[in-house]
Amino acid sequence: MLGTNDLKTHFNSYADQIAANVGLLCDVVLQSDHLAAHRPHLLVCAPTSVNDASRHLPEWFLAASKTALGLTDCLKQEAHNRGVLFLNVMGLLDHDFQESLHWSPAQHLAVSKAIAAVVLG
Repeated sequence: MLGTNDLKTHFNSYADQIAANVGLLCDVVLQSDHLAAHRPHLLVCAPTSVNDASRHLPEWFLAASKTALGLTDCLKQEAHNRGVLFLNVMGLLDHDFQESLHWSPAQHLAVSKAIAAVVLG
């Protein structure tokens, strides 16, 4: 799952740019000569954002939620364009993260179960 750190304000990235970069990474893997005999199955996960209301939020994530608003749709489109699996992790969790950013053990469990369901199909 890539994308959360790309939301840092000093990167000045937009959702469509972040998703396009994830798409390019998928292309590298999918077009690899080393993997041609066994095309890998990829899963693109839309990352969670941050808890903007937290007083513990690092300054480099201020306004990250605003950038993240369109990220899920953009990532879903990139995954669809490549015929790879997609999971909206942002839609699975509330934004009550530890230290404004990190998931709790229960949130990790919820995400792992959702990933397993997608992968096992």
